[in-house]
Amino acid sequence: MGAGPPVLVRADASTSIGVGHVMRCITLIGALSDAGARPVLASRELPERLRRRAEGHGAQVIDLEPDGVLVDVQSRLVVVDGYG
Repeated sequence: MGAGPPVLVRADASTSIGVGHVMRCITLIGALSDAGARPVLASRELPERLRRRAEGHGAQVIDLEPDGVLVDVQSRLVVVDGYG
């Protein structure tokens, strides 16, 4: 992981919504990591294969609670990919 500022990336994947949101974000995570940022992917119920892929691209992965509450990530930039 980079030593730069944390960048929070928020996306979900499931059988009902597909994996496109997270796959786009993983591409972004790789670029952020290459640029020296510290990407943090926050997701609910992320399938293990996507978790490993995100971590392989330099992301710290945080599991969100069912209500989607996220605490303790101090980021100046947030990227959200989803329908809502």
